Amino acid sequence: MYNQKSTMTVRYEINPPKISDDGQNIRNVLFERIKAISSVCNGIHLTDSVLGIPRVSPFEIAERTREHNKNIKITCSLRIRGKNLNEIEKSLSSQLVLLMVYLY
Repeated sequence: MYNQKSTMTVRYEINPPKISDDGQNIRNVLFERIKAISSVCNGIHLTDSVLGIPRVSPFEIAERTREHNKNIKITCSLRIRGKNLNEIEKSLSSQLVLLMVYLY
């Protein structure tokens, strides 16, 4: 047990950009940051909303990131405070459909 090599995952938390008119440019900056970060971290963690500010879907960012980097580990957290069960279900369902389409 003590002779086994332990592994540790270092994930960098990234807040997707706020929803704005300059959406594509800010996304490109984000993807450049992810590319740079992936050389020193083996994973990223995307958040859904910071302090309740609407942001680009972490699932959209995860999907685009996966297109360019098949090896990086990606996790997402979703803010559910202030949302009822129907809103949570609707949000997750639509995002899971997008992921399923991408994966298959």
